[in-house]
Amino acid sequence: VGAESQAPPLDAEVLEGMRNFSRSNALRRAVMRAITPVATAAQVATWADQFEALDTDGDGKVPIKDLSRCIAAHGGLSSAEADELSRVLAEADSDGELVSYSAFL
Repeated sequence: VGAESQAPPLDAEVLEGMRNFSRSNALRRAVMRAITPVATAAQVATWADQFEALDTDGDGKVPIKDLSRCIAAHGGLSSAEADELSRVLAEADSDGELVSYSAFL
């Protein structure tokens, strides 16, 4: 595996948003999902590129553990915060072990 295939680091704003979201309670997360403004095309394109970099087999899903490790590594999360993020992501997607593209967004 060469340097060409290395996943790009996640955008700092994405990491901060996920960190804040994972710390909020269930009611606040539900309200945030309902009222969050529509992202710009450029933001969605950035997120799509980042998800694609993590989706190594191209099936449209990323293992929660891989996503949490990546976020922890690039976002400076503690292991407890990474565990909490894994729990929140597992709740967000019905699979429980994988995060779909839509859940990632």
